[in-house]
Amino acid sequence: MNSKQIEQNLGFLGQKLADMQIQATILILGGAVMVTQIGNRKNTLDIDIVLPQITRQLIRLSNEPSNLLSKKKKLSPTWLNDDVTLIVDQIGRPKTPTQWKTFAHLTTFVPELEYMLALKLFSGR
Repeated sequence: MNSKQIEQNLGFLGQKLADMQIQATILILGGAVMVTQIGNRKNTLDIDIVLPQITRQLIRLSNEPSNLLSKKKKLSPTWLNDDVTLIVDQIGRPKTPTQWKTFAHLTTFVPELEYMLALKLFSGR
């Protein structure tokens, strides 16, 4: 996904969450930050996210629009990936994330650049 595709996919997800009357907030990390914020890469295979203070019910419900997008746009089922949470739980959350964009009922945040460096160093990249 390039920057435009990332925004389109998050926009579709935000609209599906709005249709379900669910408000969600995510922290975007990894390649999606590199593509949309730093510009040192042209694309990424997935969007690494952390779901702050979110319930299991919301995760289950938000998977429905995410899976619908996977099928409609022919994306990998893991296009929206929260595996990075394991690393974030070990190093801590960013201190001052910045709101990036709101897509209907989906509000996105990005970490400070120093946090991205720490994340990459911790994960050995």
